[in-house]
Amino acid sequence: MPTRLIDLTLTLKDGLRTWDIKPPFTMLPYMNAATFKLGFSTKLLIMEDHTGTHVDASLHFYDGVRRTPRGASIAELSLEKLYGEAVCIDVSAKRADEPVTPEMLSAAVEKQHVEIRKGDIVLVRFWSGTWGGDAFLGARGLTKEACEWLVERDVKCVGVDHPNLEGRVGDDLGNAECPGHVLLLHPDREIPIIENLVGLKGLRGKRFHFFGLPLKMQRRLPDYARAMDRLRLYATSIALAVPAAMFGLNALISYRERGFVELFDLPAAIAFAILSVLVGRGWRLALYGAVALVAVYLVTALAGGVVAFVSYWVATLVLALQALPVIRDARARSAA
Repeated sequence: MPTRLIDLTLTLKDGLRTWDIKPPFTMLPYMNAATFKLGFSTKLLIMEDHTGTHVDASLHFYDGVRRTPRGASIAELSLEKLYGEAVCIDVSAKRADEPVTPEMLSAAVEKQHVEIRKGDIVLVRFWSGTWGGDAFLGARGLTKEACEWLVERDVKCVGVDHPNLEGRVGDDLGNAECPGHVLLLHPDREIPIIENLVGLKGLRGKRFHFFGLPLKMQRRLPDYARAMDRLRLYATSIALAVPAAMFGLNALISYRERGFVELFDLPAAIAFAILSVLVGRGWRLALYGAVALVAVYLVTALAGGVVAFVSYWVATLVLALQALPVIRDARARSAA
């Protein structure tokens, strides 16, 4: 039996807007075969990278700054995630302002005789009209619970016929943070999301092979975000350097004047110095270090003597050990 190919891609045309907060797709003449010496024509395209039918990779929500850990970009995403056996679940009979729930998905799967297997790509049709029609952008999509329902079935990719997995989002709906995206795109799961699919009506209840291969674009984090992040970390690093210098100076004066170093001066100086140098590598280190130092001061106040001495050096060792994975993470981000 011959293979039938169905194009589920939204056609890009000049002026197309796939979300009301995004710029329109713009296509301008660039080279003209009639006038260009080499005799070929090209167009200049101006578009946001989530225009039309597109794939959301983990980096879309996990940039390593606002959310951690850093996720994979489109260029880093495994193509196996975007190719394979797929099924289509149709819940478009719902009201447009009604979100897609796990109960809806379960009922549709049973009614449409859909079998979801481990590693399937699942496409969900939740809009009954034509793409971009009246009330289109106001339609509700998948709730976090619906996405959890899909995760429980070990799907490897999710696609929808709307510009956004959750459909309309907002503070009044309690989904302004796009919880479905946050859940599926977490780097530990890395379930890519395909949005703005069209033509899903004919695939209802069917099993088929799906290809959703995106443009291979290397995407870097905004320079200004990195600059501001570094600025905050450097300020904290400087602030931590002050007590490090004070403890160190006090240890030096004590040694020169009395021939010995106070019990806590040297370890405290080392601990604060480690924090000062390495805080820019990650906030987790700073948090652990602060907790360790507070604990050490409490032990010193209550116990004193050898116990305090040991606890200070344990705190210093903990900070040093915490530095190793943070440095590795920083190197990985730099390489990306």
